[in-house]
Amino acid sequence: SYTDLALNAGSSTTLTIDETITLEVSGQPSSASLEIININNTMDLSDYQNSTMINYLVVYPVPNFNLTDSHGNPHELYEVLRNGQSVVLDFFASWCGPCELSTPQLNNYYEAYNSGDSTLNVFGIDIEPTDDDNVVNNLGWGATYPKFSWTQENSDLYTHYNTTMALGSGGIPFFVQICPNPNDPGRSTISQSAVGFSSGMFNSQFKAPHEDCQANLPTAVEHIESVQGINVYPNPASGQVNISFSLDRTEALQIELTNALGQQVSLIESGIYNAGTNEIQFNTSGIANGMYFIAFRKDSKVNVQKIMINH
Repeated sequence: SYTDLALNAGSSTTLTIDETITLEVSGQPSSASLEIININNTMDLSDYQNSTMINYLVVYPVPNFNLTDSHGNPHELYEVLRNGQSVVLDFFASWCGPCELSTPQLNNYYEAYNSGDSTLNVFGIDIEPTDDDNVVNNLGWGATYPKFSWTQENSDLYTHYNTTMALGSGGIPFFVQICPNPNDPGRSTISQSAVGFSSGMFNSQFKAPHEDCQANLPTAVEHIESVQGINVYPNPASGQVNISFSLDRTEALQIELTNALGQQVSLIESGIYNAGTNEIQFNTSGIANGMYFIAFRKDSKVNVQKIMINH
């Protein structure tokens, strides 16, 4: 709080808060408020202008998304990044001439790294609200990479990279290339970005950052070789969940529910499990709706299985 401030009538005053505030990435809206308690040691009877509130959302530099492409196939960004693949986000609209011109060359770039030991994926993200699946599927631009017809999440992603991350200029096509952090996908980095299209730009501007990224990826988390056949059901879940898994030898394991970033939400069970089939139960009551992972941990190794909770 601040006291003894000299405020001049009719003028504005800026306050600077010189303290560290810890903000938690929750994916849920938060708010901050400012209130004037009293003026000249007396209450202001006309207090309707004495307080204000702003809403904000704390997100990671690379927020996750779960989108269904124009052919009905689901895609999760963090799953791709965990696998060590770079990702190019291609923000476009059906009416955008340069978007059409860029697509064949972006598709060549995609296909050069997406076959065999794939190191690159491309997601086309439509930001025109009138573009539905039918429009996207009939563009005829020659893209073989997934494209997502408009949803509000598409526009939110565009705003995040264009405005919040200050990578764009308000135009399209807008390309954002993400270098993965397989162990913490939300803190993956932007290896290149560009607004507009010029012939040859993907080879001249995007190729080298992508190859440098792949050559310097952090070591991926090792899996527990003895853990096999993880099955989580029902999935999606609204109450009790059954978790079955097989071991080829006795193992000491810790089993957790984690969020998309690998952070523990709940410790499900910890103990020594026998070789063969094991089954445990977990009650999801009290867990917020969303996407989570059942994580099996042993020392620095981990195996995961995705689960959706929807009460």
